[in-house]
Amino acid sequence: MQCKNCGKDNSSKHKHCIKCGKKLEDTVQAEEYCLDCKSPLLYPDKPCPYCNGNEIQNKETCCNDCKSNLRTGILFNDVRKLDDLERIILEIDSSKVFCEKCIKSQKVKATEKLDTLKLKFNKFITQMPVITLQKPIKPSIVKYCGVVTSQSAVSVDELNDLSGKSSEFNLKLNLGEKFCINSIKKEALKQGANAIIGCDIEYAELSNPMHTFMIAMMGTAVILKGFEVLSEYERNIFVRTSTG
Repeated sequence: MQCKNCGKDNSSKHKHCIKCGKKLEDTVQAEEYCLDCKSPLLYPDKPCPYCNGNEIQNKETCCNDCKSNLRTGILFNDVRKLDDLERIILEIDSSKVFCEKCIKSQKVKATEKLDTLKLKFNKFITQMPVITLQKPIKPSIVKYCGVVTSQSAVSVDELNDLSGKSSEFNLKLNLGEKFCINSIKKEALKQGANAIIGCDIEYAELSNPMHTFMIAMMGTAVILKGFEVLSEYERNIFVRTSTG
C-alpha cells in the first residue's frame, strides 16, 4: 500500500506510514479493474495477468482461418501454432496462429498431405535405377550429386550349404543387399538425384564365432535426363521425415 503523502510503500499490516506517520486508511482507493478484460487488478501499476496488458490486446490477435479474436494472456491463452514440419508441409508462415478448432483442422490437412508425399517418395525409391556402369550412354547425365554409401551385417549360426538357394545364409545375404540398395537410394534422393551409377558391392567376413559378414555398397548419385526429380519443397520434407 502506497502512502499518498510521501509515496512510501507500506505493508498492508501497517495502519500508518512507516516514513511520515500518515494514516494509510485515508489513502485506500477503490478496487481497480482492467480496461480490456474487466478483471480486478491486484497491482494496478503492472500489466493485467489475465490479458497481459493493453499493449498486447491492442494488437487484436486473430485466428488465421476463422478470424476470431484470441486471448494472449499469461493465465489464459487461446493461441495455437503448428509445429515446424506441419508449417513446411502446408507452406504457412510461422507468424500465423489459430484457435483450438482451426488448429485441429490444419493438423489433419498436414497429415493427409504428408501421407500423399510419402507414397510419392516410396514410388521414387522403388523406381530409381541403380546401375554398375560409370558413364551410361543413354540417358545422358545432367548433374553429378555426390557419393552414396551403405553398410549392413548379417550373421548365421552355421555355414552348411552355401550354394543352396533356400539356405539361411543366402536369405540373410539377400536381406542385407536389399537394405543397402534401399539406403543408398534414400541418400541419393536426399541429394536431389534420380539415379545411381557406378554401383559397387563388397563382401567381407568378420572374425567371430557367429559367422558375421559385412556388406558394403557405394555408388554415385546423379540426375539423368528424362527422369523425374523431386522439387525443392518435396526434397526438404523427405530429408526431414526420412529415418535413414
